[in-house]
Amino acid sequence: MEKEGDTQQLIREATELAQLLSAPGNASLVQNAQARLQALQKSPAGWTIADSLLANDDANVRFYGALTLTMKIHQDWNNLGEQSIGELLVRLVDYFVLLVGKHETTVVMRKFIASMTTMFFKPQAPWTHCIRHVAISLANGKYLPEEQLDQQTFQALALPSLNYDRLVAVLSFSTTLAEESMRHSSSSINYHDRLVANLNDAFFLINYAFQRVIAQAPATTVSSNQSSNTALEAIKSLHAWIFALRGTRVDKPAISAAVNVPLTCSLRFISEPGLAQDVMDLVLDLITNQPKLLHSKHFDCVLDFLIGQNGQQYALDILKGDFEDEQVRFLDLLVKFSSSDEQVRVLTQPPDAKQERILFLLFKLFHAPGFAAVDDTAINILLEFWTEAADNINDLIMEGAFDEPTPAIKENFTRVIAECFDKLRYPNPSTLKEWVEDDVKLFNAFRRDFSDFLQAAYPLLGVPVVQQIQERAAIAIRDHDWERFEVAMFCLAALADTIAENEHADNLLHALFQSQLFDAICFGRTDIPLKARQTLADVIARYTPYFERNHNLLPPALNFLFSSLEMPSSEHAAAKSISTLCGTCRRALTVYIEDFVSKFIQIHANPSTNSHTVERVAEGIASVIQAVDPEPAKATLLAKLLDPLCQEANQAVEMARSGRQEQGLAGGLRVMGCTASIGKGLRAPEDLVIDLDDGDEDQRRPGGSIFWLNDPRGTSLQVLIVNILEYLVNEFSADGDIIESACDILKAGYTERVPGPYVLPPEVTVRFVKSVKTSSARFPVVMGTASAFLASRASNPAQIHNEVVDLIAHCYGLMVQMAQDPLQAPILFLYVQHVLFGLRY
Repeated sequence: MEKEGDTQQLIREATELAQLLSAPGNASLVQNAQARLQALQKSPAGWTIADSLLANDDANVRFYGALTLTMKIHQDWNNLGEQSIGELLVRLVDYFVLLVGKHETTVVMRKFIASMTTMFFKPQAPWTHCIRHVAISLANGKYLPEEQLDQQTFQALALPSLNYDRLVAVLSFSTTLAEESMRHSSSSINYHDRLVANLNDAFFLINYAFQRVIAQAPATTVSSNQSSNTALEAIKSLHAWIFALRGTRVDKPAISAAVNVPLTCSLRFISEPGLAQDVMDLVLDLITNQPKLLHSKHFDCVLDFLIGQNGQQYALDILKGDFEDEQVRFLDLLVKFSSSDEQVRVLTQPPDAKQERILFLLFKLFHAPGFAAVDDTAINILLEFWTEAADNINDLIMEGAFDEPTPAIKENFTRVIAECFDKLRYPNPSTLKEWVEDDVKLFNAFRRDFSDFLQAAYPLLGVPVVQQIQERAAIAIRDHDWERFEVAMFCLAALADTIAENEHADNLLHALFQSQLFDAICFGRTDIPLKARQTLADVIARYTPYFERNHNLLPPALNFLFSSLEMPSSEHAAAKSISTLCGTCRRALTVYIEDFVSKFIQIHANPSTNSHTVERVAEGIASVIQAVDPEPAKATLLAKLLDPLCQEANQAVEMARSGRQEQGLAGGLRVMGCTASIGKGLRAPEDLVIDLDDGDEDQRRPGGSIFWLNDPRGTSLQVLIVNILEYLVNEFSADGDIIESACDILKAGYTERVPGPYVLPPEVTVRFVKSVKTSSARFPVVMGTASAFLASRASNPAQIHNEVVDLIAHCYGLMVQMAQDPLQAPILFLYVQHVLFGLRY
C-alpha cells in the first residue's frame, strides 16, 4: 500500500500528464505520456487518482478521471468484494448527481456515464433498473437504495420533478446505456436480460420527454433551447434503443408497440432546425433495416415533409449547389422513401397529386449545378436509386407482379435518360486541365454507373430506348453538337451487349450508321473532336456483330478507325476496334488487304505511334491475311508485313552494339511484340471446319498448308520469323520482356492443327529453351512454354522424340546443378514429370 505522501505525488503526476495530453503541440511527447498515465491509472492508487482528477477544475483533466474509473472497473472487478461493489455503485450515482448539478461538459458527462454502464453490464452487478434508479436519485439529490424505488415513483414523482437539464441528463444516461450495450453483448452472459429489464423505463422516459416538449411548445415549433435539447436527446435515445434491441430476443410485436408512439412524436420534429437531421437519420435507418416498424401514418408524415415547404427548401438548396450533410440527408430520405415497398406504386402506376410531386423531385434534382460526381455529389444518389429501382421492378415482373412493364414504368425510366443526358457531357479540354486525377476518376465512374442504369432499364424499355438515343445522335450530328453526339455514342456503347448480337434494333442502327452524315464523319468530310472520335471508335468495336451483318459499312468504319490512329487520345480505342473488326470480319475484308498492309507500314514508320497500337493493328491485319487464298498470295502479304519488322530488328541490334542500349531494347521489344501479334492474328478461327472426307491431301488442310512445308516462299518466311526471334533473344537475352515475347511468338503456332507460317520446326523451341538461363526472371514462363510445346504434340509424340530426349537431358543437367535452389528446382522437376507422364508413345 502506498503511503499518503506517495499517493499525493502520483496524483500530481497523473494530473500533469492529463494536462500534457490535453494541450496542443505535444505530439512528440504523447506516446510516453500516455503509457505512463495508463500505468498510474492501473496502479492500486488508480481509484484515488480517479477521484482527484474528477474533482479538478479543468474539464480535460476530469475527462481522464472518468476514463480512469472505467479502466479500474474493468481491471479490478473480479477482485472487488460485495461491499466494495456496493460502495462503488453509491460512489458512481452520487458523482452523477454532482456532475449534473455542476452542469458538467457533454464530453466528460458522456465518458462518466460510460463508466456507469460499464459497471451495469458486469457480471453480478447489484443494479437492475438503472434508469429509474438514476432518475429518482437525481430527483432526490443523492443516492437512494434501488430496493426502495418502484416504477410508480419513477413515472409519477421523479420525472415530473426534474427540470430540463436534469431530464436531458437522464435521457443521456439511457441513450448511452443502449449504445454501450452493443459492446457488452458478447462479454456479458446476462446482457439481454439486464438490458430488457430497463426497456419499459427507457421508452416511458422517451415518451415523457416528447410529451413534455410538445405540451410546452406552440403547435409547430419548439419554444426554447432547453426544449430543443430535450427533444434532440429523446430522438437520439429512441434511435439508440431501436438499434440496441435488434440484437435481443424481444419479440417484434413488442418492439413495434413500444416504438409506435415515440416514433410518431419524433416525426413532429422533422422540420425543426437542429432536429431535422437526427429525425431523418432515424427514419432512414428504419426504412433500410426495420421497415415494418413504420406504419402508414409514419410514411404519410414523411411524405408530407418531403413535398412540403421544408422539403422544397432542401431541394432548392441542392439545385443551388448546396451539398451539406443535411441536404444530402434529405436526398437520402427522398430516395429511401421512394424505394420502400409501400411506395413502389409511385414508379409503376399513374401517380396521385402527392406522388407526382415526389416524382418531380426525383427528376428535377438531376439538374444540380456542376459536373456529375465532381461538383454535383447528389446525382450519384439519384442514379443509384433509379438503377436499383429498375432491378427491383425487373424482379417483380419475373415474379409475376406485372405481366409487362406498365406505361408509367416506361414513361418514368425514359424520362430519367432525358433528364440525365446532359450530365454525361464530357468536360472540354480547358476544364479537364483544371481537374485533378481524382476528379477524372469520379466523373468516369459516374458514366460507368449510368451504363449500368441503361443496362438495367433496357428490359423495361426495349428498343424504344435505342430510338431515343439514335434520335439524339442524329440531332447532334445535324447541329454539329459533338458533346451531345459523344454522349449518345456512349449510351449506345453501353447497350451493345444487349442489342448488337441480334437484329431487332438494326433498323434504328441503320438510320445512324448508314446515314450520309455518318459517312461524312468516316471519310473526313466532317471533322469531330477527339473525345467523340474516341467514343465512336469504341462503339464500332462493340457493334462488331452488326458490322458483320452489314459488310457495306466496313469500309467507312475502318477508314474512320485508321484515321483515328493519327490522334493520340483515340489511337488506343481505334487500334482495339481495328483488331476486333478485322478478326471477326476477316473474309469480307480480304479485298482491302493491300490497303491495310500499306496502312500498317505507314503506322509502323511513325516513331510516335504507341507500341501497343502497332501490335493491335498488326494482329488485325494478320487476321485478314489468314483468310486470303491462295497460300502464295498470303505469303506475299505476310512478307510485306514482316519486312519492316526485320529491318527494325537489325536497327535495334545495331543501336545496342553502338552503345544506345535503351533505344535498341525499345525497338527490339516493339519488333517482338508485333511479331507475336501477327502470329496471334494468323491463327485459324476456332469455328473453322476441316473437311476430313476430302480426298485431296492438300485441300484437306485449309489453304493447301503443304505450301508451308515445301514451297520456298513459305519456308523462307518461317526462316525470317525464326531469325527475328533468335537474333533479338541473343542480343537482349537479359531482358525478361524480350524472353516473354519470344514465348508468345512460339506459342502462336502451338494451337494450329495444320502447318502454317508460325508452326515452327520443333528444334526452334528446344534451342530457345536451352538458351535461357535459370537466373532469368522469366524462367518459369519459358518452362511453361516448353510444356505448351509438348501439349501441342501430345496426339503424335513420336514426331518430336529427339526433341523430347534433348529437353529431358537439358532439364536433368540443370536439376543436378540446382538441386539446392528452392525456386527453380521444383519447376524443372514438374516439367520432367509432365514429360514422363503426359506423353504417350
